[in-house]
Amino acid sequence: MLLAVGTAARAAATIQPGDVLRVSVLEDAQLGREAPVGVDGTIMLPRIGEVAVAGEGLTEVRVKVEDALKAQGIIRAPTVLVEFATYRPLYVGGAVARPGAIPFEPGLTVRHAIILAGGLDIGAGALPVTAADLDDLRARMRFGSYQLLQVDGQIARLRAELGPGTEADPVEPGLVPPAEAETLLSLDMDLLSSRLAEREANRAHLRTALELVASEIDILERQADLQEDERRIQQEELETARSLVERGVMPRSQLQELQREASQLSRDLLENQAFAARARQARADTEHELAAAEMERTITLREELRAALLERARITSEIGAMRDRLLVLGVTLDGEARRERATPEAVIHRVGPEGSEEIRADMETAILPGDVLDVGLTRTPEG
Repeated sequence: MLLAVGTAARAAATIQPGDVLRVSVLEDAQLGREAPVGVDGTIMLPRIGEVAVAGEGLTEVRVKVEDALKAQGIIRAPTVLVEFATYRPLYVGGAVARPGAIPFEPGLTVRHAIILAGGLDIGAGALPVTAADLDDLRARMRFGSYQLLQVDGQIARLRAELGPGTEADPVEPGLVPPAEAETLLSLDMDLLSSRLAEREANRAHLRTALELVASEIDILERQADLQEDERRIQQEELETARSLVERGVMPRSQLQELQREASQLSRDLLENQAFAARARQARADTEHELAAAEMERTITLREELRAALLERARITSEIGAMRDRLLVLGVTLDGEARRERATPEAVIHRVGPEGSEEIRADMETAILPGDVLDVGLTRTPEG
């Protein structure tokens, strides 16, 4: 699948962690700076503080900074310029002379990236491969398959934990024997069951706490109603007692005793209201804790998923490089020598908001910041 130039240009302008932005404020040069985008997707600017920029374009960030300057009363009508100072690097692996990270520049294509990585490693002048070399390479490829299976199981588990909309692709065992693959994958499924059970237990505990607080609030409100009724009755008794005291029918000491009881009842009512206020605060705190725990869990899972997808791209690239190395040396996996012509093939591994995708590319396909370019070789018999 090939990307259109316009689509690639728009995607390249999307800001992600690892980029560095140059923010300039024409009215006050001290408010601008070169701001790296952190892993949380934010930049720090003088006097403004944190600004969320991940997934945004330059125009959206400019508007955010201008709005922040206005809202904080720093500059009434600011003029802000935002541009990329440094893009996050891309990574080239496989059948190239110098695999690794390459600084990104707008307009970079697969052909440019291969040239910057030292060109294709076609194995010119390679020495014959010994049986020990083949055994070592097969062992490394087998170990890489175990690693890939483990990461695929982790990705499947994380997507299952995140819920609908993040379903995982079927996990392929690769070079791992089916029985061992089933055992490894079952460990992730057991971990998934344990984590889901732990999550539900925590949620049930918080829900029970909310029910208890709600019951306490209800009891306090009923008690307050009874105290209000009692206070009304007591006020009527006080009025009657005052009248009797004024006519000399009741001793003043008895009126004073009624007044002390009324004062105590008022204090009890105020204390009850204080208890109810604290209970409502406890309910609000518990509700916030429940929502915050769910949000923190989702963020953690998404961060783990992003790391696992990047790790999968790395392992896939390494396995492809080892497989291509055998082809470059003119040796099949069973050790038979042959003479072949090498034709480069390129696959771009790209992690976006919707997950990881693989893009079959040609030499003129545009490269984006953060891409992992896996360069392979297809061998065809000569003559």
